Amino acid sequence: MNYSKLILALFLQLFFSPFISKSQTCLPCTYTVTGVSNTSFTVNTGQTLCLDSLTKFSGTVTLNGGTVCNKGFFNPSALIFNSGTIYNYHNILLNNVFTLNTNCSLFNIKRSSLKITGTFAIAGGNFDNKGISSVLNPLSFNSGTFNNSGIINCKGLTGNTSGIVNTGIINKN
Repeated sequence: MNYSKLILALFLQLFFSPFISKSQTCLPCTYTVTGVSNTSFTVNTGQTLCLDSLTKFSGTVTLNGGTVCNKGFFNPSALIFNSGTIYNYHNILLNNVFTLNTNCSLFNIKRSSLKITGTFAIAGGNFDNKGISSVLNPLSFNSGTFNNSGIINCKGLTGNTSGIVNTGIINKN
């Protein structure tokens, strides 16, 4: 076995993996937001709302099967999540009760931050945490998919906790 090629491959993977995770694309973008914005968006099936790395978003979003790709600071004044997907590559702050119902998915990507100040319930939806998620109230998992390989800080876990796939850390404080 050629160990120099193996070492080189491992080095390249370790060196480039942080850049790859942050440079993921959600193209094509139907809507692109840069800078400070409090605009309202309705994102339907097949559409993507892209927030670039300099964005500070505080508008309203209605997700009807579409996708939000966040690389900035996403703090919607209202998020109506009927169905669709949210990819968080940087920072999300949700100041209300947040529920992932059936046909709703939230991916908190490695090295990203998610903070929910209300309660967080997974009720048929999909939650995949590879970053750091903080829930200031209890986190409830009733049904759906709950995968954690990052860090979750919450006031407690309720519901079907045996259905959680956890290879990371869950702090219940």
